[in-house]
Amino acid sequence: AIKRGYLLYRNILKAHYKNLPTKMRALGDIYVREEFRQNIQKADGDQFDKFLSSWEDYHRTITVIPDKDMNTAKRVITEADKQNELDKKLNDEQKENLEDLKTFIYKNT
Repeated sequence: AIKRGYLLYRNILKAHYKNLPTKMRALGDIYVREEFRQNIQKADGDQFDKFLSSWEDYHRTITVIPDKDMNTAKRVITEADKQNELDKKLNDEQKENLEDLKTFIYKNT
């Protein structure tokens, strides 16, 4: 399972590079790195599967952003946030971090 986590982490960073505008990519890379660092070693089996499932959904979401288009990236991320599934899968700290990320993106783009 940990190997699956590292592979997903690498694929997310590649998708960030390919699909996100520079400002969003820099912040997104930091956020993903910290989330994986905090969770990859200490999560138990079921919790870890939920963690990976959430990040797999995120990976699928960002791969549809064409040519690092900022407006599309904002729309895709906002739409993904509106889904009830996201709220079910994130803990309170992760939700707060996501809101901070969105605030930063909108203020700096």
